[in-house]
Amino acid sequence: MNYRIQHKTQYNYTDTISLCHNEAWLVPRTWGRNKLDNFKVEIQPQPSAYREWEDFFGNRAVYFAIQHPHNKLTIHSTSHVTLQPWNESLALQNPITLKELQEVLTKDLSYFTQDSRPFLLDSAMITRGKVFLDYAKDLFPKGRPVIQGVVDLVEKIYKNFKYEPGVTNFSTRPEEALQIQKGVCQDFAHVGIACLRTLGIPARYV
Repeated sequence: MNYRIQHKTQYNYTDTISLCHNEAWLVPRTWGRNKLDNFKVEIQPQPSAYREWEDFFGNRAVYFAIQHPHNKLTIHSTSHVTLQPWNESLALQNPITLKELQEVLTKDLSYFTQDSRPFLLDSAMITRGKVFLDYAKDLFPKGRPVIQGVVDLVEKIYKNFKYEPGVTNFSTRPEEALQIQKGVCQDFAHVGIACLRTLGIPARYV
């Protein structure tokens, strides 16, 4: 499936601007199922300086400067993207083990791996810990594909936890939700993410 994606930003200034420096992230990435076929960034008035680069995560960024008086600035980007079909069965059959995954995360420098590494770390709501390791480690024995362990972890949380609104709130820590084994979808997701990150598997809340 092919998509044309357009984005337009326009600034109208009350006073004349003599100089401006800008950075913009307006171009989709080639990543996973997405393939960037081509793109164009049009800027009015014409910039005096312009360059493109890729940031740490593989996003294409644009820098431009306008070094003459102007009272309006327009940035218009057009991208053409091809979306490849999702092969769910292929993903579920990935045979990579936990040890192999950890080696990839340590050594591989691809954008996909770089994207994943931040989701190994603690975050505002999730702190890795022994309680999560104890809950999940038996599902990831040596040599077992990671995806099978992840599926079983989701199933374990589904079976062990009771959906009960009101016993938790938006600030409930996953340690508490794991202890009482009650809560709502947010709590179940946080517990799962904490278990996976503790094991060294990147995971995030979507």
